[in-house]
Amino acid sequence: MGRPTKYRKTKKYPEHSLLPPNEENILSGINITFCRPIEITIFSDELEALRLHNLCNLSQVETAKKMQISQPTVARILKRAYKKLSKAILEGKTIKVKNKIWKT
Repeated sequence: MGRPTKYRKTKKYPEHSLLPPNEENILSGINITFCRPIEITIFSDELEALRLHNLCNLSQVETAKKMQISQPTVARILKRAYKKLSKAILEGKTIKVKNKIWKT
């Protein structure tokens, strides 16, 4: 028999339980007068960094080598992606994936 699950203190429970939020949740959750954006844009480089680091279980150094960028850049990309995903989940926003066009 394993240890019992320890209580985890949380400050706020998400208002939405469906991702992406359905139309009813969106309309009830925003102030129509000020109309906050209802979607978060995550770019292809952020998605790729998340995939390599979290799903492929690569370190930041290995992720950097695969993406041909430096490790500090990977750290910044991951930080930005985690923030966007957290915001989308906790505020019930839709996640939109967009390709970045790189100039060479």
